[in-house]
Amino acid sequence: MIGALTPLTVAAGEVVIQQGARGGDTFYVVQSGSCEVVVDGKAVAVRGCGSAFGELALLYSCPRAATVRATETTLLWVLHQRWYRLVARSAAQLRVAQKVRWGTTRSSCLFTSLASDSAPPRP
Repeated sequence: MIGALTPLTVAAGEVVIQQGARGGDTFYVVQSGSCEVVVDGKAVAVRGCGSAFGELALLYSCPRAATVRATETTLLWVLHQRWYRLVARSAAQLRVAQKVRWGTTRSSCLFTSLASDSAPPRP
C-alpha cells in the first residue's frame, strides 16, 4: 500500500478538502506540519504528524464531511481510491487463497483417518 502513496506539499492556508465537495476520492496522511478540520465553519480538530483524514472517500462516494486546511506548510501522503480498492481487493483475494490452501491441507490431515462407514447417519 505504501507504494501507492504520492507526496503532496501544501502551503499554510491552503484548502486540501472542501466540505460538501463531491467526487472526493483521496485519503491523506500527514507526515509533517498540521491541518485544521472545520465542520460547518467551526474548527473541530487538528491533524498533525502521523494522523490521517479523508478515509470516507476510500469507502464511499459521498460529499466531503469537513473542510481541511493546512495551518502551516504541510507534507501529506495521498492515496487515491482506485489504488486503495486495487490493493484491498488483492489482499482479500490473497486471504481467501490462503484460507482455501490452509483448509484443504488441514481437512486432509483431519479426515484421512476416518473410514467412510464411520460417518454419522444422515437425517
